[in-house]
Amino acid sequence: MMTTQTEIQIHEFSTGIRAERTADGGWVSLGFTGQYMNATIDPIPHAVQRSIANKEFAVAEGATSDEPAIIGRVVSGSEESDWSVIAIVTRGRDEKGRSASFYRYFLYEGDKRVNNLWKILGWIENYQQLHNGEMPVFNPFDTKEIEQPNLCPSFTPPQIDLPPETENLLIDFSTPILIPPDSEYTLQVVSRLANKKVINDGNNQLVSWAYNVEALEQPGRFLIVRAASDRAYELLQKAKLSISQVTTLDVDEQAIKSAIKGLINSSKVKLEYVQAIAEPLGNIEIPESYWKEIFDGQGANNALKQGIYSPQMVRLLTLRAIVIPETLVDYLAWLEKGSKQNENSTISAEFQSQIRNSLSQISATAPNLEVKIIEGIRILLPQLLTQKVSVDIVYQLFTTTNGLWAKFHYQVIQDIEHDLQLMSKFARSSQDLDFKLTEQSWQKIWEELKKYWQIRSCVPQEKYQAFAKLFEQLGYSKLSVIFYHIGLGKVPKNIFFQVRPNGWQCNLYGIGVEREITIPEFLWLVILKIGSIEVRVPFVIILTILSLVLGLAGGKFLLAGSSTTQPTEAVTPNNQGSTASTPSKDKPSETSEEQSIQNPKKQKAVTQFETTKRSIKTFVEKLSKDDDFQRLIREEIKTVFQKSDLSDEIFKNTSGDKTEELKWINAIYSYQKAKFNNDEAKADGIIKDNGDTIQKLKQDIVKKLKEETEK
Repeated sequence: MMTTQTEIQIHEFSTGIRAERTADGGWVSLGFTGQYMNATIDPIPHAVQRSIANKEFAVAEGATSDEPAIIGRVVSGSEESDWSVIAIVTRGRDEKGRSASFYRYFLYEGDKRVNNLWKILGWIENYQQLHNGEMPVFNPFDTKEIEQPNLCPSFTPPQIDLPPETENLLIDFSTPILIPPDSEYTLQVVSRLANKKVINDGNNQLVSWAYNVEALEQPGRFLIVRAASDRAYELLQKAKLSISQVTTLDVDEQAIKSAIKGLINSSKVKLEYVQAIAEPLGNIEIPESYWKEIFDGQGANNALKQGIYSPQMVRLLTLRAIVIPETLVDYLAWLEKGSKQNENSTISAEFQSQIRNSLSQISATAPNLEVKIIEGIRILLPQLLTQKVSVDIVYQLFTTTNGLWAKFHYQVIQDIEHDLQLMSKFARSSQDLDFKLTEQSWQKIWEELKKYWQIRSCVPQEKYQAFAKLFEQLGYSKLSVIFYHIGLGKVPKNIFFQVRPNGWQCNLYGIGVEREITIPEFLWLVILKIGSIEVRVPFVIILTILSLVLGLAGGKFLLAGSSTTQPTEAVTPNNQGSTASTPSKDKPSETSEEQSIQNPKKQKAVTQFETTKRSIKTFVEKLSKDDDFQRLIREEIKTVFQKSDLSDEIFKNTSGDKTEELKWINAIYSYQKAKFNNDEAKADGIIKDNGDTIQKLKQDIVKKLKEETEK
């Protein structure tokens, strides 16, 4: 169609229905077609269709009055232009007399961010002049043709003087501004007022207003609303109080919902669906509560609570964990509870793989997804310490072939390593350190760990073994070593040797860590410590000796921290073999009655048993801080005393079993008699720090251990 430069083209389209004429010349609806009708433009601009789908022109059903409601807004179109759109909404009926709202849309394409609604309003005013004041309302029989828009002569913008009281209205930054029905504001005044609010607020909003409305589906999406009645004004005021912040944002909610449905209901991921999710993720003004509401609307919350594990729900909760990082923990816990975990994990893995493959094709918005995935990992890892998730399920997540979290978890690993490098300075109260992991959960971890850089010997915190085990399985040896040190107090030999192939100690992240020592190594350490060799001999030399004598590479003697095996079975008298068949001439008889201590020495030994107990404990603790090795040393003492039935319980209680205490006293007394040639002056059943008895005991333990290590 040819037009002159002085003509304005106003396109239009209407709600699609199957209509039937009535006897009075009117019409009734026989049903909606799902397509638009009476259009002068094809296709309908996508941006306009999305705005309609998101109910940005919708009046609340059943809330229309006899007078038409008029909705106007500028819709963001292409990079070069926007669409100014006005919808005239009237009430009609179907063949059964039921009421419904019908829409006739008018649109004009203009420059970017330019409000051209006044041009459509000018055309409507011309229409009314030609039709006795009637509005161009919905009429299914007013047939239109494509490329035959409505034309009117070009005219200049009308000079609209806003009433003085509008200045007070514009001070209100909340939306929408409500105008009561008794005001004399015309359509042009309302449109001009909305335009001025956009200019005053300066927040890049587009003009939007509603005129003569009873209720709106999305009142928060409008700047100015003029109520049709007093009742409507009251309802709109109440609705305004409950408007969430997100409803005022430019969000294509229907596109998001359609994309979610498309992604979860098909085994094939479509690129446009991923794009529809990734794009709004870049809008930092959209809160996670908005996304949560959308996913719950698709059944996410029900799947979690009711344990629904259909393929659709697996994909839905996987997608939810991507989009809402804080839900990753719930997703993994839910996945682990399922009876078909392997099958569900496979569905999730395939879903992740397809999304991952699509990221390279949406390079502009892919970072929005990547940021969320990394954020989820940062939230997830501290939950290992609270046992909300297991090491196994997190390991599976990070090693899923072509998985999303598998792809990006290394970035968080690098952040952990970076922050551990800062711990020495942090422990010295240095300020302004550039920590990468600054979430509250990580700040708590760094505060909790800094004492390990401040104090050389610190009690292990068992919960950090979860970190150690995960990093061990993932192959991050240095991280595994440091967290075994923190969580266990010692590092398993095989893990330690991945960082340092020899030795027993190394420095990581500014802190000294030690590996776990095998039983043969420990026995030699005891010999070195209480025997003739000083412990100051460099440990590398000791290990060289050990490797020659014992073959340390085997590692089969490694004593696990949780082991309950009594390590001294092989060295008790009944298990010594031929080398122990002939007792030494100075060993006391195990059952000899004459070796029992008698009063008054007995009474004195009982009175001073706390001294004896303390001396033995000090002797043992100087050799090792490890509970298992301390038990081993006590077993060696019993072997030297030839009394394997002596109880260890007396070392755990301040007031022990007197019968058991007396057994220890008699064993010590018999040992002293044998060692000091029946010298009653030295045989008193008491052991003192640095006394003759403790020195003899050291010598005999060294001798016994040498015998054992030479076997």
